[in-house]
Amino acid sequence: MLLTLYIQLSSNTVLISSDTNYYGITCFDVEREALLRFKAGLLDHGNQLRLSSWNISEPNCCLWEGVQCDNTTGHAIKLDLHNPHPFIIDGWGNSVMRNNSANLGGKINPSLLSLKYLVHLDLSGNNFNVTPIPKFIGSFKELAYLNLSNARFGGNIPPSLGNLTKLQVLDLSSTVYIDESLLEMHDAKWLFQLHALEDLDMSNVMFEKDASDQWVHALNSLPSIAKITLRDCRLTILPHSLHHVNFTSLSLFDLKYNDINSTIPSWLFKIASLQHLDLSYNYFHGHVPCSIGSMASLSFLDLTYNYDLHMSRNILIELKNLCKLQTLNLGYMNMKHRFSELGVIFSGCMKDNLQELWLNGNTLMGHLPSWIGNLTSLRCLDLSKNSLYGPLPQSLWQLSALQKLYLGSNAFNGTVTETDLHDFTRLEILDISLSPLVLNMSINWVPPFQLKILSMRGCPVGPAFPAWLLAQKTLVFLYLSQAGISDTLPNWFWDWASTISYLDLSDNGMKGKLPTSLEFGVVAYLFLSSNFFEGPLPNSFLNVRSLDLSNNSLAGTLPSKINETIPILDTIDLSNNKINENLSQLILSYNSLSGIIPTYFSINHLLGHVPASIFLPPALELLSLSRNNLSGYIPFFTKKCESLYYLDLGHNMLTGSIPVSLSESLINLQISDNHLTGVIPKSFGKFASMISNTKQELPMSSYDRDVFINTKGLTLGYDAFNSLMSLIDLSENDLYGCIPREIGNLNLLHGLNLSGNHLTGEITDKIGSMNQLESLDLSRNQLSGVIPTTLSKLSFLEVLNLSNNHLSGEIPTGGQFNTFVDPSIYMNNDNLCGFPLSKKCHDNHVPKERSLKDEIDSDVSDTIWFYFGIISVDLGLKLDGVL
Repeated sequence: MLLTLYIQLSSNTVLISSDTNYYGITCFDVEREALLRFKAGLLDHGNQLRLSSWNISEPNCCLWEGVQCDNTTGHAIKLDLHNPHPFIIDGWGNSVMRNNSANLGGKINPSLLSLKYLVHLDLSGNNFNVTPIPKFIGSFKELAYLNLSNARFGGNIPPSLGNLTKLQVLDLSSTVYIDESLLEMHDAKWLFQLHALEDLDMSNVMFEKDASDQWVHALNSLPSIAKITLRDCRLTILPHSLHHVNFTSLSLFDLKYNDINSTIPSWLFKIASLQHLDLSYNYFHGHVPCSIGSMASLSFLDLTYNYDLHMSRNILIELKNLCKLQTLNLGYMNMKHRFSELGVIFSGCMKDNLQELWLNGNTLMGHLPSWIGNLTSLRCLDLSKNSLYGPLPQSLWQLSALQKLYLGSNAFNGTVTETDLHDFTRLEILDISLSPLVLNMSINWVPPFQLKILSMRGCPVGPAFPAWLLAQKTLVFLYLSQAGISDTLPNWFWDWASTISYLDLSDNGMKGKLPTSLEFGVVAYLFLSSNFFEGPLPNSFLNVRSLDLSNNSLAGTLPSKINETIPILDTIDLSNNKINENLSQLILSYNSLSGIIPTYFSINHLLGHVPASIFLPPALELLSLSRNNLSGYIPFFTKKCESLYYLDLGHNMLTGSIPVSLSESLINLQISDNHLTGVIPKSFGKFASMISNTKQELPMSSYDRDVFINTKGLTLGYDAFNSLMSLIDLSENDLYGCIPREIGNLNLLHGLNLSGNHLTGEITDKIGSMNQLESLDLSRNQLSGVIPTTLSKLSFLEVLNLSNNHLSGEIPTGGQFNTFVDPSIYMNNDNLCGFPLSKKCHDNHVPKERSLKDEIDSDVSDTIWFYFGIISVDLGLKLDGVL
């Protein structure tokens, strides 16, 4: 039987057959060999499992995983190698990219250009180690679908993508990198050429100034553009005028998480086709244009977190005409209306279809009016964090379609009964926290709903623990802190709670003993502080990530094999109990306790992670944990330490990326000899104390140890920070990407060591502005290009090492370069010439790096000659017919 698949792209339909015989057609030899060459350049972290079918034992490449061919011509038209499982859901319900065996990486071989009929290319969810998007992808003339999202490509998006004139879907987005944009958009002019583009997603691509000015005009020129998603692109402007609004097909426009600081342009609300508009988390201000009422197709509107955006009464009247609106999010907009004034919005046709209403985080005042019961289609109602008060109207309980109800952080009072909730059979989230509302339920009550989230924090729940919770089998988050519960936990509680991810029972008066073991079936965050629990600690904490048992009456000692019983525990707080242990030592030995960490613990045998919630006093000046066995990520803990001058985490086993939020007061930063990955943050150019700090001696009156730094090939000791050398040492890690230009701002830096990493790109000429630099080591990387002549201006530079890179061209002369007579500092850069090397530039024509075009031409040429031999012997086919 023939199984046929269809790829629907607008009005064009590509027919793809998965019939094993393809009516007797197998893939072309040139395409099979191109795919094998492509495979050879990839790194498959699953030990070739994903590409195990790609081998010569199956000569029909149309049957290989991820490859699909046209069932008439046999040409490969689809290559889909997306990571099938790029994300996991953490304990908070957030999507997090995971490092798993399904990731592909390595180099994308230009041999793919032999797939001349390729329509669909998907490499999403893989890890290409911040390498640039290959320019030759712009040569796939038939390409209609390109998805490189979450594949960790880096650098500037090549303008050659503008050659893809048949492209309908382009996804270059990433969704998982906090404060880290791997891809950059320097120029948006190439977008003008994508005449067939319908769907564009470039979320988390950093738009430089020119691109930020151009993108709207470019996309406005595309006749078929229907979806534009540019979340978190650092956009700062949205033009107020367009000569002609050509967005006649635009249905989705998403600019969430940007830095746009302007009024909302009126032309935006004149796009009649727009269905989904998200302008949240920006700095829009002024009044919402009255033309919003003309958006007859609008079904989703999100303006939340624009504090200075005003909704006048006239605008409220206009909203009532949005008959198709299903989601209205006006949260955190500093609305100072009486809630009853909003009734004008729902006096029109909007009330019939509205499914989500978010009004949280405003200053809405007054009683909740009875007209709220007219919104019978509501599935989500969020009125939390306002100034509403009084009893809840009976009309609220008529909203039987509700799945999410947030009423917390108001002054609602009165009693909620079983009868009130009788029709809420679909309810999944209930939040009445920080309000005087009382749930008056009998001990035998069985709720008609199954909740996932319940928050009654700060509500008068006690003194007994609510027995009706036993019937809740799907609960994931339970907030019952400050709820006046003075009862002993029921016998069924710990078995019932074993499926909860977040459990907060703190600040009550609960009594009794904890179970022998705290075991959860999911990763759990458990907060039981400020109660009256007594007896010994549990002897195991299975799947507990964070545990707070402080301010109880627990006694005894910690389990003897604590490092085995808490394998994933990040933090544990046992303060203010009766435990017979030295907490300070245990914090460091097992990474299982949170508290105050001493400032100097170098050259010990400390194990485990640096706790993410570690307490560091704001006045801390020095922290050294070097030469231990610490692992895990560097936590974002030094930002609040405004006096931290010295941070040494070197010679450990730390992983992950370097935080972008390190203290700006740092003068000396050493993170060498770890296993850190990622790029060097651009925020390194903001270390204020390395730019304009005039202090020569730092206030370290209570510190009497020497500190040590590695620079100029030596280990130097400094007494009590007096005249401490300013240094950044990131050597011996796995960092990649370019050296950020912003690092050139550090004109007080004395030593910079980036050796032993995987850095690429050119040496930024901005280093020549670091006029105090005495030592520069960039050796053992993959840097390319010429040595900047600006380095000759560094009159204090004593130590330079550029060896073992891919540098080319002539070594600069003059200035400090006349003092560097040792050729070893340039060794293993095959294309360097000039003094002090024996290779003279005028005697040796050093070949330039092959251009991408030359590389492609060479690959295609090799393919042609390889197949010419096969054709002449075996196939008898015309060369131009194959290629």
